Amino acid sequence: MSIRFASVEFKNTNGIPVGLTVEAPIGTVVNQQTVPANTTVTINPAATDCPSVLLAVLEHDGVTYRQSYAMTKPKSGEGLPSYLEWAKVGYRVAEFWGAVQAREGAV
Repeated sequence: MSIRFASVEFKNTNGIPVGLTVEAPIGTVVNQQTVPANTTVTINPAATDCPSVLLAVLEHDGVTYRQSYAMTKPKSGEGLPSYLEWAKVGYRVAEFWGAVQAREGAV
């Protein structure tokens, strides 16, 4: 059974807009947009069995800050891989914080 990566919620707590790029899994761009100041957006990555997500934020000064979340593969014989279901991430001037939820998937 496939695990659906349903959403990435991104909260920009800056007083200025930022550029946001989301990759899910890392290396596959699923969204690029400008997020207005003090705004929360929700992105649907449209991915299944996704082990990782990367958020890249472009600040007004041209500097890009990155945060990734990834599930590690279990050692052989030590269980099934886990895949992301959602991520909730806050951002303010080069600082990220957040949480992810993952579920065990099939081999």
